[in-house]
Amino acid sequence: MNCRICGRELGREDDPLSLDCGGDCWGCIGEIEAEMGSESSLARVREEAAQGLRPSWKAPAEQPPSAKTSHSAEVLSRMKRFPFAAAPDVLVLTISTDAADLSREYFETEWGQSNEELCFCGGTLLGKIEHLSEASHLQVVLVPRLDRNRGYPWASVSAFADALWASRNGASVWTLRCEADADQLPVHDIADPRQVFEQIEIMLAFCMGQSNLCPTFSATSVAER
Repeated sequence: MNCRICGRELGREDDPLSLDCGGDCWGCIGEIEAEMGSESSLARVREEAAQGLRPSWKAPAEQPPSAKTSHSAEVLSRMKRFPFAAAPDVLVLTISTDAADLSREYFETEWGQSNEELCFCGGTLLGKIEHLSEASHLQVVLVPRLDRNRGYPWASVSAFADALWASRNGASVWTLRCEADADQLPVHDIADPRQVFEQIEIMLAFCMGQSNLCPTFSATSVAER
């Protein structure tokens, strides 16, 4: 399998930049996320450049304005691609509708409005609403579990992670359930913010194809008002 952007062969043990990021290589995705403002991706790309893995790469601030302008449309087009390589069997967020910056809208296809209701936080797609568990609660299947072939407004991994963490703000109910193998492993309940953050980071690494370890947990967050 080859990268859909540059054609690089994916998953080569001798090429760290060939990591499969949902059909595109890390060589392309890393530079795109760095250019779009992801600090973690920028730091990793800088390190790879220093190691000689990216000889032609220049940090965003070092690029002339004309190059940034001409490249912006291409970058935005690439970022429409599905950003994940894998997903747990279960990845569902139960969230109250009082969460700050939470919004909902039906997906518009080329034929008109569908019955697929999407959930956003701060304008970034969190996932698709499965059903209303109660009038005041939403059950959202998160982005890594969605159909990569749908034309949803995919965001970068870092933007999705930031939106997921920010969705806790003001929410009277916020429970994230992640199961590596549905109904096969014990689900550990966690509430400590540091543990919740750590488990989300592990889950994201798995979804990006950077780790084979997929956690199983149920995380609950207390509202930040």
